[in-house]
Amino acid sequence: MMKGRMQGRGTPLLRSIRTKLLIMLAVLSLPLLVLSLYQLNNYRRSLNDQAATIAQIKTHAASGALASWLEDHPTFAAQAGAFSNAEAQNLYAYLQQNATPGTDAVVIVFNARGSAVQNPSAGEPTTTMSNLSTNAQRVKWSDGVVRLTSMRRVDPLGWSVAVGVPAAENTSAGQAIIALAATWAVTLLASILIGFWAVGR
Repeated sequence: MMKGRMQGRGTPLLRSIRTKLLIMLAVLSLPLLVLSLYQLNNYRRSLNDQAATIAQIKTHAASGALASWLEDHPTFAAQAGAFSNAEAQNLYAYLQQNATPGTDAVVIVFNARGSAVQNPSAGEPTTTMSNLSTNAQRVKWSDGVVRLTSMRRVDPLGWSVAVGVPAAENTSAGQAIIALAATWAVTLLASILIGFWAVGR
């Protein structure tokens, strides 16, 4: 009889302790999970802000390079038709050398009519002028990659040039950091769930 009473008293006490442990676990763990997700979002935003700044800087450089190239090739400045592969190759090689050397930025040129001068290099993505703005914004290019893209007009010739820099989720560094942070968040969440299960048994 006495033993049964002690067990009856012990069970609510044990449940009370478990409940307190569960509450303590939630109080300690959930803020860490929220903080990790918040930091992940801030890091992605920081990478995209950096990409937008780079896009605007490179667009400014590309517009200067395009203006210089058109001054050296005045017959092309008024040309409305399609460029030959050799002419287009020369143009894009000049821009690559003088505006975006050694980077994964993508450049596209539009003539005075707003038509794209196609880069003859195989696999080069394109976009349309209607998608672009002088302010860097997220644009999905023809290859499916989202890039922070900025456009600049070359006056008085009326030509334009745009430069796209891959968004954070489309760079190897961004993907690695995001994957690492996401893995840590999932691991923390799994630890919380295991803790709830273990304490609640």
